[in-house]
Amino acid sequence: MFYFLILTINHFSIAFIGLYVFLWVVTSHAQDSSGVKSIGRISDFGGDGARAVALQGDFAYVAAGGRGVRIVVISDPSDLWEAAWYDSPGYAYGIAVSGDYVFVADDQLGLRVVNISVHNQPREVGSVNTSGTALAVAVTEFYAFVADGLSGLSIIDITNPSNPREVASYNTEGRTRDIVVEGDYAYLADGESGFLILDVSNQEHPQEVGSLAIPGGAESVAVVRNFAFIGSYGAGLRVVDITDAASPRMVGFCDDFRLVMSLKISESHAYIADEAGGLRVVDISNPIQPREVGFYECGGYVLGVAVSGNNAYLVGNSGLGIYDCSEALAISSSEPLSPYTFTLFPPFPNPFNSRTTVNYTLSRAGTVKLGVYDPAGRLVANIPTPGWVEAGEHHISWDAAGVPAGEYFFKLDAGGMTVVRKSALVR
Repeated sequence: MFYFLILTINHFSIAFIGLYVFLWVVTSHAQDSSGVKSIGRISDFGGDGARAVALQGDFAYVAAGGRGVRIVVISDPSDLWEAAWYDSPGYAYGIAVSGDYVFVADDQLGLRVVNISVHNQPREVGSVNTSGTALAVAVTEFYAFVADGLSGLSIIDITNPSNPREVASYNTEGRTRDIVVEGDYAYLADGESGFLILDVSNQEHPQEVGSLAIPGGAESVAVVRNFAFIGSYGAGLRVVDITDAASPRMVGFCDDFRLVMSLKISESHAYIADEAGGLRVVDISNPIQPREVGFYECGGYVLGVAVSGNNAYLVGNSGLGIYDCSEALAISSSEPLSPYTFTLFPPFPNPFNSRTTVNYTLSRAGTVKLGVYDPAGRLVANIPTPGWVEAGEHHISWDAAGVPAGEYFFKLDAGGMTVVRKSALVR
């Protein structure tokens, strides 16, 4: 009797033909990129890999862990070269650049301020030893905000870069890993305690105003308009509506990847350093439904990302790589970032006696606030809303008991936009 049988186990195939056995290796090639191509690389900086990168002009400033700060000329991506380096005394975790200065989050040795006015001769001009472990830094005109690990947030006055001084600190419940500052607020990725919002309008007295638990913990954060994008170590990308800083609400997610070590936003896209998963490009034009549009498996692991134009700059244990994302960006939606389009109708009846009804419509779900103001702009009443409101038509009644007769203005806030309608209360 003649037998014929083929089995495939892992990468091997075995054929049984009659009394003979044939063994061969089956090779396969998994796709390692989509919509993204590598256009430049400078190899390993030594040590255990680079942690973060910041861009300014023709230079990339790389926080290279135990190898300090490396300054790389990036004017020609196909010919990257190292112009200089600064040997920080600690372990360079995070980095920010502003004008003639680089600010280095240097682990247990706090914040280091480096003058780079002469690019091939960087020199430290100031430092502050924070109480924790400096992991990331964000810089405004006069202040540096340091994500200080288990010590939370450190705020440092850098008006005189040669004499920086800590003016305040805020101890969080988690381990602050990343920070973004926009306007009066600091947004913190606080590890296992999640996402925090602090009011830093008075830099010497920061106050926590909002928080939100993040599955897997908050590893990294980026903010654009009324949304915070939170990278988790285990649950992908989470999108949070921060229209009301006191009540942040999760509105979207993308879990096509899991280890979001760093992320940056440019226009309608998020660029993610996904540790062993490489570079991920996500269309966030509709924040409620982010979707991956491109990727590049870089090899090794990547920990930091920066963006300029259509190019992403990634750092990790293989040095600095530059990736052209033009193809991925071209396939994305042109839908605007804000998910809100709404109409506020005039109150009815108008004029009214003691009670009136406000009608409004939302094209998409979102956070809504409705207030009543007098002609001088003073708040008369906050009309309770569900906070998070589904798409469609909605009705809210207001009882004006105890409010004197006169003209009043109904102001509806949703998605960073405001509409006002006037009404008259008669007695």
